[in-house]
Amino acid sequence: MKKINNILMSIVHILEKIIAAILMVVVVIAVVYLVLDIVNGVKAGFDSEFIKTILSDTLNIIIVIEFIRVLIKHTMGTVVEVLIFALARGLIVINETIWEMAITIVAIAVLLACRKFLFLDDDLKKVTNRKTDK
Repeated sequence: MKKINNILMSIVHILEKIIAAILMVVVVIAVVYLVLDIVNGVKAGFDSEFIKTILSDTLNIIIVIEFIRVLIKHTMGTVVEVLIFALARGLIVINETIWEMAITIVAIAVLLACRKFLFLDDDLKKVTNRKTDK
């Protein structure tokens, strides 16, 4: 039974890597389209809707990149970072009521507090090592 579990886990890890690779290709394509949109926007002139669209697309790309890290690294730090980026995107891009914005801000604060106070020493070392690897 243990051997079957190991085989299944190996298959799952391989599938995660394949999905991460596919998402990376999608990110590269999305960045190309983003650059083309920016060039076309510069030619046509900027307006607030254009800037909002570019910001939304950029944050979506960042969220996908962070999700790829989650698939590859499997640490609590990467999961929390993806959630923070997703909430921040909603806060910046989506027009919400004041109560929805307040709830989003509280959710981000809770995630940051969890990251600061509830991570194990190993999790903090992994997050710190990733940031110093850059």
